[in-house]
Amino acid sequence: MANGFSLATSLKKTPILLLCGVPLLALIAFSDSHLYWVRDAYDGWRIFQIILLMLLGGYAVFMHTHSTSFSQPLSKTLATALPILFGLMVASSLQAEHSARAAADAALYLLLAISVWAQADLFRKNPTVAAHIAAWIALLPLFTVISLLTGLAHALAGDTIDEWHKSFANIRMLDDALLPCLFLLWQRPAWLAKNTFRNPLLNKLITSTIYFISASYMLILYYDGARAVLISTLVGLGFIAIFRRDSWSKLCLPLLTLLGAGLLFLALKHIILTDFTANPILRTGSSGRDDLWVKTLQLWQEHPILGVGGNNFVTSNPWLLNGHPHNLPLQWISEWGFAGLLALLLLIPLAFNFFRHRQILPVFALGAAIAVGVDALFSGVLDYPLSQMLAVWSFAWLVSFLPTHPLNSSLVTDNEHLVKMTSNTPFLSWQHMLKVIAVVAILTMLFVHGRDIICSNCMSTDQDNAPRFWQYGRALHLVPYGSEAINNAPDALRINR
Repeated sequence: MANGFSLATSLKKTPILLLCGVPLLALIAFSDSHLYWVRDAYDGWRIFQIILLMLLGGYAVFMHTHSTSFSQPLSKTLATALPILFGLMVASSLQAEHSARAAADAALYLLLAISVWAQADLFRKNPTVAAHIAAWIALLPLFTVISLLTGLAHALAGDTIDEWHKSFANIRMLDDALLPCLFLLWQRPAWLAKNTFRNPLLNKLITSTIYFISASYMLILYYDGARAVLISTLVGLGFIAIFRRDSWSKLCLPLLTLLGAGLLFLALKHIILTDFTANPILRTGSSGRDDLWVKTLQLWQEHPILGVGGNNFVTSNPWLLNGHPHNLPLQWISEWGFAGLLALLLLIPLAFNFFRHRQILPVFALGAAIAVGVDALFSGVLDYPLSQMLAVWSFAWLVSFLPTHPLNSSLVTDNEHLVKMTSNTPFLSWQHMLKVIAVVAILTMLFVHGRDIICSNCMSTDQDNAPRFWQYGRALHLVPYGSEAINNAPDALRINR
């Protein structure tokens, strides 16, 4: 009996371990830890992400939900749209020139969407654990801050400057991952919050430390010339200022550190003669985005119904270096056609649901969703594995705060008031559809990339090194280091090594 109770208790606690997946991935990435069995950090993060998404998808398949955050009309819309969306994505993948790439890309984004649903359920069941995890995620970029400050100290001393981005081979991978962490820091969840029962001096110490950390994060963005992330941050804060006027006092933290970090950046630019910046913030030009966006529109015009297939943008003519167009809506419609357009249209009622309940949602968690959405119009925040998972984690945490309605069509009395419960049918319909999609997506991912997950001392390789699914975005599979495939691509080994 005791053993049975212990086993049952352990099984109940097992799903909580899934909540540790995203912070563990972030810890590995920000700390520059080589806890993976492939050559490139980016490929290692992708493999970790695939495993975590399949586990969350498995949890979603067996998840029992007794309430919903969606109204009955929205549930009916999802119940109707999901089968159509899934069918269009399957058709798009089958007709693509590189069907395996397209199928894996579709499976990836479907599992990302399902992971929001699964993690939101876990957060509702474990709100205290979720808040503490949010606090730790907010602090994990401190590893990069230490690296930056060490580099600045060496520069001030006139020593050789080491590369402070560490595992982040592309600065946008770091900046996009930093964006959700910055808003989580400003939210001050769990023990980062002010506590009236805590010693006043300790409260002031924690607050001062948060101001320092926030300014340090902003300094990273200034040194990287992260225009897209900075603009997205300002839009997120602007949304809060306009639509959450009750939270104006909370804007002191982000605005003061934004200004303070900017002044410190300008001062250090005059003190340190060595050019320590990756890109100037006030640079002109679109960094090649205009060519990428023109290409997506051309591809959509040529393939308006089914698109060229997921992750086929990089292999389609005209040839451009980048593995993604730095604009998620254009990426979806050019690669998935009507399926991408339908996915974007479905986001409208979902966004309205958040807006309708904005007064009860954590203000900076809401701001993070706005900022990530804006950043996705200019960067790869929803293309790179780490920023994908951090953004999805933030979305799921926000969803967990939405009010829920019991799944029951009967009338019940609650506090002497008659309350009409939500009908089960529409919700159960799209829930069952999501579970079917989760199974298909997991099997697809295993079929396409199962060999890559277990490939030891392997790497992706091509002639260009433009990240998309893998570090070398034109590669479909990883290959053993030193194999003939790598020997035939010397330029791929020379870049970023």
